[in-house]
Amino acid sequence: MSFRTLRTFRAIGRCGSFAAAARQLGLTQSAVSMQIRALEEHVGTDLFDRSHHRPRLNSAGRLVLERVEDLLDAYDRLGDGLGGQAVPDGPLRIGSIQTALVEVMPLVLRRVQSDYPGIRPTVLTGLSAELVARLDQGEFDMVVVTEPPSPPPQWLEFTRIRQEQFYVLAPAGHPEPPLADGPEDARWLRSLPYLQFDRSAWAGQQLDAVMRQRGLDVQATMQFDSLTAALVMVEAGLGVSVAPLSAQRVQAVQGRVRLIPFGDPPMMRHVGVMQRRDHPRQQAVAVVTGILRQLEADLQKN
Repeated sequence: MSFRTLRTFRAIGRCGSFAAAARQLGLTQSAVSMQIRALEEHVGTDLFDRSHHRPRLNSAGRLVLERVEDLLDAYDRLGDGLGGQAVPDGPLRIGSIQTALVEVMPLVLRRVQSDYPGIRPTVLTGLSAELVARLDQGEFDMVVVTEPPSPPPQWLEFTRIRQEQFYVLAPAGHPEPPLADGPEDARWLRSLPYLQFDRSAWAGQQLDAVMRQRGLDVQATMQFDSLTAALVMVEAGLGVSVAPLSAQRVQAVQGRVRLIPFGDPPMMRHVGVMQRRDHPRQQAVAVVTGILRQLEADLQKN
């Protein structure tokens, strides 16, 4: 029996349904159902009352859920206290969205390496929703992600680190669009092909919602999950895009592309650290989060 299956069962208990757990974990509902069937075969009894429209934990299921919670907590704490050192050490599994990995994580990792050599970080990239689902499954100790569009489950905690403003990115040498076409950001979006930010990303979904609210009916000719790729395409004159930029990235692209604030007031997003509450690696997570905060504060001063 895999720990992934046990974490899926725990997610159902916490979320209240197979469908909600599947959404939280980034799985299909059929994949969740298959894992639960395997668990029921392993324990030799049904864990859910399926006579209702939505399956509910039965008495055996509630008992197994308690045992699974204890088992997973014990597993997550296997390394606690080993070595007897007050300074955090050991492996630290970090997930990061690509923009954070490119802009700030190299500085963070260098600081960790010099000040906390006992911490051994590994970093993988992905989209925010995928990273949070894998965090909840126990595959990461912390993730650097966009603030989710809705509050996370109570066993997860999000700490804001920085704020990013959305801009329309337009080719630097392109003539100004006609004034009759509305606000400046809308004029640029209507004047050139639209290069779309990944719609599966939280930022892309947030952007789509605002576009609909404003009645901006633009047809995407390309879609990117990389800000770097979008910038290169805009710089080449292939169209316009809308993307969130940190203050450091704004300085870096000045002169390469034209930047027009998107929205009035400008649309914003927050990037920060998501972690599981009472996680056994909490001390190491706190160290990295503190370094992130300090580096962001230093960058803002500059």
